[in-house]
Amino acid sequence: MQERQRDTQDATAALLDRAEELLPDVAQRLRDGYRGIREYNAMSSSVLRDDVVATGLQLIRELLENLRDKRDVTSAQLQICTTSAERRFFQGVPLESMLRGYRVLGKTIWELVQTSAGETNTSAEVALFVGGKVMEFIDDISNAATRRNVELTAGHAFDREMAVRDLLDAIANMETLTVRHVEIASALGVRLDAPGIVAVIRRDIASATSDELLRTAVGRVKKLRQTGLLASLTPHGVVVVASLGARADSAVRFTHEISELISGEGMRALRAGIGRPYLTPDEAIRSFHDAEEALNGLDPGEVRTFERALLRNLVESSMYRDAIAESTIEKLRAYDSANDASLLSTLRLFVQTRFSLTRTARVLHVQPNSVSYRLTRVAAITGFDPTVISDMIFLALAVGDDDIRHGDGFLATEQG
Repeated sequence: MQERQRDTQDATAALLDRAEELLPDVAQRLRDGYRGIREYNAMSSSVLRDDVVATGLQLIRELLENLRDKRDVTSAQLQICTTSAERRFFQGVPLESMLRGYRVLGKTIWELVQTSAGETNTSAEVALFVGGKVMEFIDDISNAATRRNVELTAGHAFDREMAVRDLLDAIANMETLTVRHVEIASALGVRLDAPGIVAVIRRDIASATSDELLRTAVGRVKKLRQTGLLASLTPHGVVVVASLGARADSAVRFTHEISELISGEGMRALRAGIGRPYLTPDEAIRSFHDAEEALNGLDPGEVRTFERALLRNLVESSMYRDAIAESTIEKLRAYDSANDASLLSTLRLFVQTRFSLTRTARVLHVQPNSVSYRLTRVAAITGFDPTVISDMIFLALAVGDDDIRHGDGFLATEQG
């Protein structure tokens, strides 16, 4: 009898060792499974990878440790699930979808057990024993998550909208943010310790109708994306905090989204300032104040980034402002007019696409060689070569000043 127990223990240990070795391959299976659930599929790749899948892998490791140490689910493990349930609640994942997610986790663990059993020649008896423990574990953690979801739904915990307002108010008024603020932001679906950006939308004239307009703006901002964005009407106006993706032009795309919203039907009485992207909680506070600074001097219907506000202050205070324009922009404008050319618009787009020949050509529907030729003509006419760093900076400054002189728009970029 004792020998049989030792054999069973040895077989179980071999199965768990192999399962541990196979864990790196499990992440993709989990990701694919979650993508089959609508609310999880709507999440950004980073949220799915760094939150949902990461939590699933953590729970699998916890289960393997339980099996190895012959222990039941612990309170710390249940806390992982209740905290995860809070994040799913504030990310807008309904209970039914969350439980489907736990079924995906259970199915993935069982497939891992089956694969490990086959590769270690584990008996069906041992595999079924481990499978039973997996089912018990999934039942325990899904029950804990369900209880937390029910508490939140019943209002036993803080209201989501109140939590959003409190968090955005903290970003607007505090000198530094606490760990709890970062945790609340994460539960609400936005990272304060990862790339993000802050915008502020206002209407100068205070009235009942202006409040209604700002409330409408909040609703429209929330429709920009399903995850990774918080917005609320605060004493500072509509404050928006948004996570940024991995793309280099994510901040520019966010500016496009806000600009399109401000230019939408019924929204032209509003104006918006956008701060510099942040990487840390304290930089999120700075981004808010950047956005407020960018609002200064804006007319209704306009959107300005903090970088554009800096540029405006720089060129407007320069005694050489007119000389810069005469030696660059005005020469190109005169050449284009006389020759029915488009050198100035090409240069402007080259600056707007972060000096990319490929993206400029894509927007213009021409070959990169055509863009390169036009930039050569710009160099010949102005004496400043757009492909030389120092000249490129000078031309970018001239283009920015021209934008300010002829309407303070934001830097556009290609869409899609």
